[in-house]
Amino acid sequence: MKFLLQLSLSSPGAVKLHRAGSTSATMHENTLVVDDKLDRINTAKAGSKQLFWLGDLVLPEHIETNTRFFDQLLKDFNPETLLEAGGFFYVIHIDENKSEVTLCHSFGGMLPVYYTSEGNQCLVSSDLSLIREISKTDHGISKRFILEKMLFNYPLSDVSFFE
Repeated sequence: MKFLLQLSLSSPGAVKLHRAGSTSATMHENTLVVDDKLDRINTAKAGSKQLFWLGDLVLPEHIETNTRFFDQLLKDFNPETLLEAGGFFYVIHIDENKSEVTLCHSFGGMLPVYYTSEGNQCLVSSDLSLIREISKTDHGISKRFILEKMLFNYPLSDVSFFE
């Protein structure tokens, strides 16, 4: 389940979704590119807010439908709500009015998230090679990330692979 999100920090706006065989080949400002093999993707938009859900979702018993759950997340986004959901997923919530982007992944963090910013753009991906492919900067490697990964097979803090 590969994705690459490229956001302009100077001119935030609605994010366009593209499916592509080569994820980095179609990158533009404010674009979310997902692997065309990804069959589990849900999107929702209301006014200045957008929600992208990539992956598998297992709803808690007290929530009747995916649509109701997505609508609630879109209306009043709270990452703690995601603790109720099971499965392996990424959630990207964008609020254009607040110029705010929130990226979450399933409980336990089994799916990787890599990010970097350079100039006026931010790159977020599930695959480190995709960032390296389109990045114009040669980022150093974070020693803290490597140490945590080696000791625990899992990064404990919010550090990225890059410095």
